[in-house]
Amino acid sequence: MLLVNIKAGPGRWILGLDPQELTYITAKLRAQADRLHDEIRPAVVAACRDWGCPPPGLTPPSHSSPGPLQGEPETNLRGRPFHSFWLARAQLQRGQVEPACVNQSATVDSPRVTAHWQEFRHLLTPFRSSRPVAELDARLLQAAG
Repeated sequence: MLLVNIKAGPGRWILGLDPQELTYITAKLRAQADRLHDEIRPAVVAACRDWGCPPPGLTPPSHSSPGPLQGEPETNLRGRPFHSFWLARAQLQRGQVEPACVNQSATVDSPRVTAHWQEFRHLLTPFRSSRPVAELDARLLQAAG
């Protein structure tokens, strides 16, 4: 009997589906996609309109625009490295490997920050062959001394 595996997300798999199970999962995924399209997205777009922000997915990210920590004061030398790390980890958890690497500064100014970035480097292991990961890795190694 032929079995199928489905990658559900970064590091998440649905394993060993037979044709009947695959049909069931496909129907469930289609129902969720329809709900996201028909109910959730219009609610998010309306909320964004009320808040005066661009709707998600309609404004492509630009690497020439201010970084994701644009609201963070440049003078916040203590908090900025932690916030940068937390943002990178959240982006990686959402499967956004390139933004997680490209938008991060490699400022290492304390043992705690160094430990966090070493943990992040470990999380990037599956993506080591990609250019953004290799570039961030080099910046982290250089900043660490």
